[in-house]
Amino acid sequence: LPKLLAISLAGLPQTAVDLPPELLQLQSTPIEKIYEDLDSYDTHRKGVALELLSLRLMRDLGLRPVRFRERAEDTGGAEVDLIVDGVHLHYSRWLCQCKNTPNASVRVEALAKEIGMAVLLQAQVIVLVTRGKFTKHVSQQAQQLAATSTLQAVLIDGTLLEAYRN
Repeated sequence: LPKLLAISLAGLPQTAVDLPPELLQLQSTPIEKIYEDLDSYDTHRKGVALELLSLRLMRDLGLRPVRFRERAEDTGGAEVDLIVDGVHLHYSRWLCQCKNTPNASVRVEALAKEIGMAVLLQAQVIVLVTRGKFTKHVSQQAQQLAATSTLQAVLIDGTLLEAYRN
């Protein structure tokens, strides 16, 4: 046991469990390229850019990517953009859902859907990421969720994404 405890794990590569090969290649995309793609006219490119930005945010928080674009029987056919795990003193599962709506507000229905997904997938944290804003009702519902349940909602809007860029 003392020999095992003395081994440094810092140099070992972090491996993603179920990330598709194309995402493994894309995760090294420079941050400026990601932000550039967010303004693309190609909706697929914009969507992938926001998902990559979310992946980068989650990794910077020390979370471990588990699944990307999860759609399965477990979710009733609904899609979760990114699932990450916090493997620290306390284990936590995080669901990330991206809403690429730079000129619109994300409504409370988006959070309600993710609450259901969190229950199905046994997650503790819901992360909604948008280039736009959240309605006042989304913020209120997120606060209510934290006060009355074991779930937490993290709301990352366009202002926070720009601050992260800088």
